Amino acid sequence: MTNVEKTRRYTGLALIGALALPALRNWLERDMVLHMLVQLPLIVAGGMLCADATLRRVFKCADWNRLGLTGFIWATMVVVIWMLPKSIDDAIAQPIIEVMKFLSLGIAGFLLRDALARAPLPLEGFFLGNSVWMTATVGLLYQNSEQRLCNAYGLDSQVATGRGLVIFSLMIALVWGWRISSKASVPHLQTLDRYP
Repeated sequence: MTNVEKTRRYTGLALIGALALPALRNWLERDMVLHMLVQLPLIVAGGMLCADATLRRVFKCADWNRLGLTGFIWATMVVVIWMLPKSIDDAIAQPIIEVMKFLSLGIAGFLLRDALARAPLPLEGFFLGNSVWMTATVGLLYQNSEQRLCNAYGLDSQVATGRGLVIFSLMIALVWGWRISSKASVPHLQTLDRYP
């Protein structure tokens, strides 16, 4: 393992550990915008940072994450779960659900990075395109609902979160567009399973 991979892995673990500290966790979860648009994506980012080539070999990702399908399916399911108002409420009210949130999102980040390394562009586009559409749709529902959907947060926070989710979905689309243009310009990045 290279020093860069070690640094990346330890940075990911430190990020997830910091987010799990009660003071920071409680601060982020006091507002729906911070909870859904800062904490949740940062947990996924921490998982992605941990997904170096060494760990992917240890967990034999090449065997069960062929073409990145397993990773994309897991990440999509986890994102769907943590966009539901009931899940957000339960994570705040029940410590075991909070633990499951951190675990599921961290694993999603790990598998997503591996999936992005293996998937051909059409498959990548299918899953990411659906994720962008789903995130924007949930954002619009949060904005346009006339009643609170989360018991833990007020209507104003819900509307702000809805707007943020729409912006976040557009950002994902822009980053993916940049990614595919970068792949197209570097031929060796188009190969499959380049991380055994």
